[in-house]
Amino acid sequence: MGVEHKPEAMFMEAWNKANLKAISSIELHLSDEVTYNVMEDIAAKGTWEKLEKRYMSKTLSNKLFLKDQLYNLRMKEGDDIMEHLNLFNR
Repeated sequence: MGVEHKPEAMFMEAWNKANLKAISSIELHLSDEVTYNVMEDIAAKGTWEKLEKRYMSKTLSNKLFLKDQLYNLRMKEGDDIMEHLNLFNR
C-alpha cells in the first residue's frame, strides 16, 4: 500500500489515514473522466504516478499541442473573466 517511504516513527494507522486524505485531495481536484482512470489505485503515490505518466509527457507532440492550445485561447466578448482564467489554468 505504498509504505516504502513511511517514516519509522509513524504508526501504520496514521499512515493509512494520511494516504486516504492524500488520495481524496487529489481526486477532488480532478475532472470525472480523469478520476475514473485513476480511482482503482489505493495509494496516493500510485495515483500521482499515473497522473504524471499520462499528463506530464515531455514528447514533442504534447508540447506542440499545448502551445497550440495556448496560442489559440481567445476570450469572446461578454464571456466571464473567471471562466476564461479557469480555462487558461487548465
